[in-house]
Amino acid sequence: MKNTPEKKKRIWMIIWIVIFLSFIFLDLTFKLFFYDKEIIRVFVIGRQTFKISVLENGVFIGVKCLKILAISLNPVFSLKHNAKDFFLNAALALTLLADTFFAFNPASAAAVLIFCFAQFSHSIRFSYNKKFCIARAVIMLLFLLAGFVSQISNIYAFAFVYMLLIVGNIHLSFRNFEKEKISGNKPRTTLALMAFSGFILFFLCDVFITLSFYTSTGLLPESFNRYFSFIAWFFYYPSQILIVNSAFSSSSESLSSLTRE
Repeated sequence: MKNTPEKKKRIWMIIWIVIFLSFIFLDLTFKLFFYDKEIIRVFVIGRQTFKISVLENGVFIGVKCLKILAISLNPVFSLKHNAKDFFLNAALALTLLADTFFAFNPASAAAVLIFCFAQFSHSIRFSYNKKFCIARAVIMLLFLLAGFVSQISNIYAFAFVYMLLIVGNIHLSFRNFEKEKISGNKPRTTLALMAFSGFILFFLCDVFITLSFYTSTGLLPESFNRYFSFIAWFFYYPSQILIVNSAFSSSSESLSSLTRE
């Protein structure tokens, strides 16, 4: 029996669902029942001593690795099914890099900066208007430059730029959905709806990531962190699945090819 595109996609969907349910179950278990437990392993290699946090504040290193594995599957899927969609693949690769930074440092300014470029790559997919892309790039770079030279903490400056970009992508994806809905083309409308829904979930994830960050600054009770970080991933992973599949169809049409018309 041949592996048709539809069958392959069903296999991918099963993999995504199994991974999602696995880390949701494990994450919730460790955060609820092992939040106060701490396990640190020390390794000595030559003259260097390394400390690895196996379990801390309900965060188990195995769950971290599973999440990184889950996100790494998306660019693999996209390169196979959406090889010509350069900006989608660039956005997914940058997303994986940013998540890797966040895995080691939940308050990483570098990760937020990388996410800015990932969102910018997504925005180019929705509009191949050169003037729009150049203007958006200039504005983004000016804000980032202001963040570097100002006395404002880099992470706040980068987060502000990121917020502008993701809200802009929500608007662009909704505009694209409205256009395809009016056209009456159901397959294209479905793809556009998946992209719009993906960015809505992405934004909801960012809301809880922000709340989680504020628990580390003392603005919110630290005990809330376990719930905020869990809910963030509950929204985040489905958002990535929707976005990567919004550029997939059996006819190999990508979302960017639709929006260029």
